Parts: sequence; structure tokens; C-alpha cells
Amino acid sequence: MSVILRRTIPLCAILMLIPLLSLRAQDGSDPVIARAGDTFISEREFLERFELTPGLYRHRKPQLEQEKLTFLYSMIAEKLLAQEARVRGLDTVGTYRTAIADLTKLLARDALYRTEVRQKVEVTPAEISLGIRRARQQLLVSYLYFPDEASARFVRSQVRTGKEFDFHRIDASLQALRDTATVIWGDADTTIEAAAYRLGPDDLSPVIRAGEGWYILRIRRAERNPVLADMPPQTLRERVVTRIRMRKERVREETFAQELLHDRPSSSPPALFRAVAEALSAVFKRHYAPPSMSLSVEMSGEVLDRLAGNFGDTLIVAGNTSWTVAEAVSRLVTRGFSVSGDSVRGVASRLYTVFREWAEQELLAQEAIARGLDQSPDVQARLMPWRDHYLAGMTERRIHEQTRITDAEVFAHLHSTDTSFSLPQVQLRVLQTTTVREMQDAFQFMEQGGSFEDAVRKFSVDPEAQHGGTTPFFAVTERPPLGVIAARLDTGQFYGPLRDSSGYFYFQLLHKRNAPPAGDTSYAGRFARASQELLQMKQRRAVTLFTAQSAAVRGFDIYSERLKMLKVTLMPMLAYRLLGFGGRMFEVPFVSPKLEWLDVEPPKEKILP
Repeated sequence: MSVILRRTIPLCAILMLIPLLSLRAQDGSDPVIARAGDTFISEREFLERFELTPGLYRHRKPQLEQEKLTFLYSMIAEKLLAQEARVRGLDTVGTYRTAIADLTKLLARDALYRTEVRQKVEVTPAEISLGIRRARQQLLVSYLYFPDEASARFVRSQVRTGKEFDFHRIDASLQALRDTATVIWGDADTTIEAAAYRLGPDDLSPVIRAGEGWYILRIRRAERNPVLADMPPQTLRERVVTRIRMRKERVREETFAQELLHDRPSSSPPALFRAVAEALSAVFKRHYAPPSMSLSVEMSGEVLDRLAGNFGDTLIVAGNTSWTVAEAVSRLVTRGFSVSGDSVRGVASRLYTVFREWAEQELLAQEAIARGLDQSPDVQARLMPWRDHYLAGMTERRIHEQTRITDAEVFAHLHSTDTSFSLPQVQLRVLQTTTVREMQDAFQFMEQGGSFEDAVRKFSVDPEAQHGGTTPFFAVTERPPLGVIAARLDTGQFYGPLRDSSGYFYFQLLHKRNAPPAGDTSYAGRFARASQELLQMKQRRAVTLFTAQSAAVRGFDIYSERLKMLKVTLMPMLAYRLLGFGGRMFEVPFVSPKLEWLDVEPPKEKILP
């Protein structure tokens, strides 16, 4: 299953590449096209991640080679950041281990499906031949529908031929429905389809149960299917095989799941379940806007407020796994729990279905792990790019957490990006001493009645002390840290003492100019936005410099000729992996564009300890 998306990816100048080297992946089976530190990037991984994630210029051949190169450099950056995460022990952090454990369960459960369902389903030549014959025809049928079996069997006992079926009058009390429908092979209910294709011109079907009712069928006519009959023979055969296999897998899946789960019950305390359902229903009714609505983070907060006394209680138990109320509500948000129309009043029923599905999938995953399927080569190979993706993200987050900005930097950023913005200026009276003892003596002098101005003249070592310590007006970005601190003070307010490399300071804000009026929320908003913008810029820069450092230490290579020879699909796609026993996930993780590290000189100072 895939959808086409387009995504902008920045391009950079193509750098000098090293010649082609005949290298293969560490298992010796797959040629590699790049090295990032101690990791090799195989052709297979590059192809999967390049072709199954969105791209902008893949349909344009002139840009294709450059985009391939851009993508590969970005993959190298990811691998380097992942290695740095392992060195720092980030692969032992709980959030990472939980994410990988959840992903492992999905892939192990999918492997169990392939083992117990897909590999045990066989489509025979006879089934294919019959399917092709039926697929080339579509049937117009008349039918009687009954909401209960007894009524259907009573009527069927009264009619034996097609003519009797056509003219038989049905008592209104039986609530029967007479109508016609077109049965197309592969699209109809399997029970209806099988019965319809077995009927002759004047035959009647036995009573058939399908969906929520019971049916009696009669063929009106058979005609050529205008879609399937015109398909090339091989295409039609493949479609028939796929449809037969899907149906047989569905039957095998239900049988296996029932056999496995019948002695492995899951549970939820009834009273607690009702309380959660009522809280969800109340919140949805309060916020609902047609045609449908998903549970948001804000709405989940309201739900938990209503369940304040229970959010730590166990709500669902499935084998050796359990979810508390808070965990289940959070999971409902991430899984997109939604209601639409009348289902707002049926939250409890929908919630029961969702919880049952979670529990069954969890039990199936536990069975897969118990069989060791999580350690199979295929599952481990699928996990590898996700491990690197998550670890690289954790390294970036660690760098982001350690990146700081000062008010002075924000003021300077505002001034550089908005010419209408004037830097505030301040005038201070500053008391500066070389020792803490001298500062204490100055404070004692003022406690005994001396003025701050006289204290400055008597004790300050600043050259401006002879003028009472009064500074000229200066921009708040100057004389750090005094300027940025003064920018947050009110006129007449004192601050200190504080210490820097030149001594101890205690100062008073005398005047401020070019400052916004008190309570100016627009200024506060501009400052907050500038702070966020500058922080993000510094964080990106820090990641870029850190990646350049790692590349310089660990090394990287690109095997350019092999990359050029590698044929890729031009159509950009976003691919999902449909998982056995339900659910889906992205086939491969996205690769975030990262090229700036190629153009910077690695700094000497460490960005991340």
C-alpha cells in the first residue's frame, strides 16, 4: 500500500568522491555503496530507504543523481550520529529500549503470521483454473433476505423452482426483503459468491447465512465481466491467485488465532472499563464536531482529569503485559482513536473492540517472541535501520538539550533580523570590588546610613567610581552579563552581588531607553518567537558541527561509481508495511536531509561530552 507524496530536499554542490571499491556488506552478501565510521551502507538498504520514502525530483533525471547523492550523505550522517549514541550509552535509555521493544513485537508478530498463515496456505492449480473461469463472468441474481433463520427456512421449504421463487408471496410479518444484485467474483461475500456460481438457470440456493442475515438466491443471468475478462491472461491469473490466497489466509488466520488465544485470556476490570468509557464519551460529546473527531492530547488530559483517582490503575491485562489507565489513554491518542456520527453514543462498544484487538495482538506477539522469531535474521535486518534512526534522533535530542541561548543573543538576533527593532539601552550605577570582603564592607557602610553613591566612591575599583559609578548608556548586549540582566530590571531596582572573572558586582538600574512600555505583550511575543527561532538555529548548527566532528574522527567513504550504476525507481512513494494479524507501520524510517556538515570545519572544542 503506498501513496505518492512530494517533499523538498535541499541540494548541495557535489563534492569530490573516491573511486569505486568492490566492497560488500558485513555478511558478505550485499554490495555496499558507502561507509560511515564502522558501519557500511548496502545497496539494498539505500534502495529501500530511497525508493520507499518521499522525494521531490526523482521523476526528473537531471536532478536524480544529485538527489541520490544528497540522500546517501544524509544516511551517512544518521549512521555517524547513531554510533555516537552507542558510545554514550544512549541505547540503554528507557525511551529507546521501549521504542525498539514495541517495534520488535510488531515485526515478530508479522513473522509469526508468515510462519503460521502465509507459509501454510497453498493455492492449487484447480482453484486457480476455477477462479479464472468465474472471474470472467459476473452474475445478476435475485435474492430474498431474512433477518432470522427460521423464516428463511420456512419460505425455502415452500419454493422449489425458480418460477415458484419469482411468484411466491411473502407474508409481511416475516420481514423479508426481495431485491437483485450483481455478484462479481472476488468482490462478493465468499458464501454468497460460492452459492451463486454453483447455481443453474432454474436453481435455487439453500438458505445461506451471510453477514447479519440469511439469504435465498436465484440466477437471473450470467454475463461477461467487462473488467476482468479483458485482462491479459497472466495479469488475470496473478489477480486470481492473489484473491484466493488472501481469502485462504484470512480463514487460516482466524483459525490459528482462535486456537492460540482460547486458553490465553485477556481482561479489564468491568467497573474501571465503564468509568473510562464514560469519561471518553463525555469528553467526545463536549468537543465533537462532525463528521468525525479523533482523541487529541488536550482531550486526553480532560479524560484523565475525570479519572484522577484511577489513572495509575491497571486497565488491560494481556499475558505478561498490562496497561494502566494513563497508558491506555495515551495509546488511544497515538493510535488515532476516533468517533463519527452516531458512534459518539457508542464509545463503550468501540472501546471494547479496540482493547480486545490490542490484547490479542499483544498475546500473538508474546507467542512470536517465545518462539524466538524476534531473533530471526529477517526481523533483525528490518530492525537495523530503525535502531540507527532512533539512536541518531536521541543524539540530536541530547545536543538540543545542552544547547543554550542568552538574552543578549536574542536581542542581537532581533536587531539583525528586524531593522525596526532598536536595542534597549541602560544606564547603571555599578559597585565593583576585587574581593567578597570588600563587597561586605560596602554593604556594612550602607547599612550604617551611607548612600549607594558614596559606597561606590569609597569602595569601588571601577574607573567610573569617581563619578559615582554611573555608566554611560550602553546597549543591553554589551558589558555582559550586566546589560542583559539590567534589561529585565525596573528603573531604580538593585541587583547582585554577582561574580565574574574580574571581581564582584552590585548595581542599580538608573535609566532605560528604547525599551517597550510595561505590559507590552506584542514585544514579549516578539522576544519569545525570536528566542525559539534562535534556539532552533543554534541547535541545528550544533548538530551540524557535531556531525562534522564525528565524520572527521570516524571517517566516511562514498563509492561513487557504484552509486551511479545503481538503478532506482523514479516514482516517489510513501510505503506502509501491512502487518500480519492486523495493523501497519512505515516500511522504512525517513531519512532527514543533512548536508551542512560537509561544508563546515569541525570545531576543536567538544560539542557533546
